[in-house]
Amino acid sequence: MFERPARHPDIGLVVGDFTRLLLGSFATTAAGSLRELAGATDHEWHTAREPQFTAGSTAFKELARDRRESPPPAGVVYTGLLDREWTTPRFEQHFGTLAWMVSQTPQAWLDCIAWLRADGVCLSWDAAEDLFPPGMLDAMTELCGDLLQAFAHRNWDEALPVSLPAAQQRTRDRVNDTARPESGRLLHERFFDLAGTSPDRLALISEDVTVSRGRVAERALRVAASLRARGLSDGDPVAVCLSSPLSQIPAVLGILAAGGCYVPIGPDQPLERGERICRSAGVRLGIDDGRGQKALPSWVTRFTPREAETARPLPRPRSVASSSLAYILFTSGSTGQPKGVEITHRSAVDTVEDINERWSVGPADHGMLVSGLDFDLSVYEIFGPLMAGGAVVFPHPANSRNPHTWLDLAGDHHVTLWDSVPVLLDVLVTAAESGDRAPSSLRLVLTGGDWIGTDLPDRLHRLVPDCRFVACGGATEGTIYSNYCEIDHLDPQWPSVPYGWPLSNQRYRVMDMFGRDCPDWVTGELWIGGVGVARGYRNDPGRTAERFLERDHCRWYRTGDLGRYRPGGIMEFLGRADHQVKINGYRVELGEVEAALNSHDHVKQSVTIVTGQASQRQLVAYVMPAGKTIDISAVKEHAESRLPEYARPGHYRVLPEFPLSGNGKVDRKALASWSVPEYRSSAAEPPSTDIERALADEWAKILQHPVRSRRQSFFELGGDSLLAMKLSISMSKRFGRCLSLRKLLLSPTAAGMAALLEDGEQPPETVT
Repeated sequence: MFERPARHPDIGLVVGDFTRLLLGSFATTAAGSLRELAGATDHEWHTAREPQFTAGSTAFKELARDRRESPPPAGVVYTGLLDREWTTPRFEQHFGTLAWMVSQTPQAWLDCIAWLRADGVCLSWDAAEDLFPPGMLDAMTELCGDLLQAFAHRNWDEALPVSLPAAQQRTRDRVNDTARPESGRLLHERFFDLAGTSPDRLALISEDVTVSRGRVAERALRVAASLRARGLSDGDPVAVCLSSPLSQIPAVLGILAAGGCYVPIGPDQPLERGERICRSAGVRLGIDDGRGQKALPSWVTRFTPREAETARPLPRPRSVASSSLAYILFTSGSTGQPKGVEITHRSAVDTVEDINERWSVGPADHGMLVSGLDFDLSVYEIFGPLMAGGAVVFPHPANSRNPHTWLDLAGDHHVTLWDSVPVLLDVLVTAAESGDRAPSSLRLVLTGGDWIGTDLPDRLHRLVPDCRFVACGGATEGTIYSNYCEIDHLDPQWPSVPYGWPLSNQRYRVMDMFGRDCPDWVTGELWIGGVGVARGYRNDPGRTAERFLERDHCRWYRTGDLGRYRPGGIMEFLGRADHQVKINGYRVELGEVEAALNSHDHVKQSVTIVTGQASQRQLVAYVMPAGKTIDISAVKEHAESRLPEYARPGHYRVLPEFPLSGNGKVDRKALASWSVPEYRSSAAEPPSTDIERALADEWAKILQHPVRSRRQSFFELGGDSLLAMKLSISMSKRFGRCLSLRKLLLSPTAAGMAALLEDGEQPPETVT
């Protein structure tokens, strides 16, 4: 059967399968037209028949082993019998017409056989159906039929068929039918309306200060008058470089009331970056604390909120179009130059109003502000409660990253709304689990902007059973959030928290490299469309044209994120496209590796990086334990059961916490700089100063064993995030100084912590 070798005169009497397999690699995604696909397939077919490639799979495995690479998979077998008939007339005379058949090739996922029949060509697929998600094979055969019809009836220079399977297209249309009437308001408009009708209601609440709506509005209108007096025109950008929300919020409202747009710059930003931001945005006016901040360049005309108090307030906010800019947020660019994302009033208001309406945020709600003004989640944390008639609660800047302060504020001021990146929410939950008061007043939690731990919803619900947990996603270029997934209990079959569905007036597509919609289960780039899409990048037409486009009567932003649709129209986030790497010739998506590790019960979170060059490149997995201990051997076995050999980390490192960037996201660059650390035992150098000895005493109380070296890491001695929180509290009591968890992580030795205490920080200044 098939190519009997003519090596014996009686070979015709032998019955058996003499199939000779040729190994080939067919990459269809690189073809843009029918002719390109046919040409690439024909080229690969002829290449596979060349002598050096006909040795079979055994030779390939040996070659890969010699090159220290993984052998290529051979999951699909194609048998082409278009030059002969599958059955002869004599066969059919005795046995009848072929009505059913099956082929089974060991280790093959799919057997595809094409043969001639009297009435045409028959294509048969035999698949190991348990290896495919439900519905995938049906969709594949439908798309295959469309492709064959295109080859038969269309010009081969035309593009490949782009239509999705009919059922999948109907589902995409349904989940993206998100139209909702727009109010047409400006971002600050609703707050000033409420301040006019009920000025005595509280708007801002801190540890020892409360401010009414009327007072906030008055201060904002004085800021607006100060800006107009200094020559501000409608649409002009104004830099905001303030440390406390008590000053930030009236300043931002004042800028908007004056007809401008605000450009937040963190007070701790380096001067060089502040100059780049101001120059890129075209900033000539700024508001700062007047305390010697170096983030604003000298050529920016600046004033302080206190100076604005002497100005006569504008009688009312200026009226501008909803298409005017509300703010410009600068994000890191791949070139190292910050990108200014331009967001209009229309885009911001649509997202804020949708969230408020969808989850019934109203006058009784108090929201906690924990994000920096230069991070886009702060837009909802400020304007969500204020537009709903509620109040914004926030800690003193000195306590902005102290979870115990958050819990105290939540309990004392009935905080009902929380919105932050997952890491900050995790810190809040961890602090509550450690014995602090539970945030029992919370009724709605929104979290997004980074990977969400699969255990986080259940942990929150154990503390606050009736609290609604909403996982969100999107991009700064999509205005705060663009999608949501409310979770009561996460399906254990999901390796990560689902991305969910688009918010109102927003849409999503998953696209391949040629701008074609990807079928269910196929990974592609996430595109965000609709009202929330930013105007573009400030004064950067090149990058704007690269990332923003008009298509099908809709404006889209190409996120650079990877994702896929699952059946039913629910989206799954798979990581960044620029986190895709090559290991030994194989493309590896780091998000896939992390999702596999995160699905193990012992893993709270993981981050995978690449170290080494060329053939020495390898994956390193940093793992955060879900509990006090972790069985790395079990995690490795778990990964091996879910990842191909080339995608398995070669090294594992356990960390109690991950380093964070300024906006609360995992700092991958810091982890990459650590490469593959070698953990060596520290020299027995005992604590040498009074502070080091006092610290060692506090460590010993918490760790339950003596500290013998000032260079030993707290976490190497058995510390974890929970014990680090306890250490922070004990240090605050003993030394009168509170060090953040991030500082403890970066300086984990007794010597390092003592240096922080000895160097000291300026005491917090009074905020008015």
